[in-house]
Amino acid sequence: MIGAIVAVVTGHMARREIRNSGGALSGDGMAIAGLALGYSQLVIAALGACAFIGLIFVAVVAA
Repeated sequence: MIGAIVAVVTGHMARREIRNSGGALSGDGMAIAGLALGYSQLVIAALGACAFIGLIFVAVVAA
């Protein structure tokens, strides 16, 4: 989870730095890949947390 947050933050920082460099820096594709992986991991973690809470709710209601 911490790695995903770091990937999103540093990905946005890198894209801003690349954009402001005026073409002197490259690596926008790598920054986008980091953002995509970070955001996808956050989405998967959120879905997993919702599923876990749902299973607990079902177990409590069924008991």
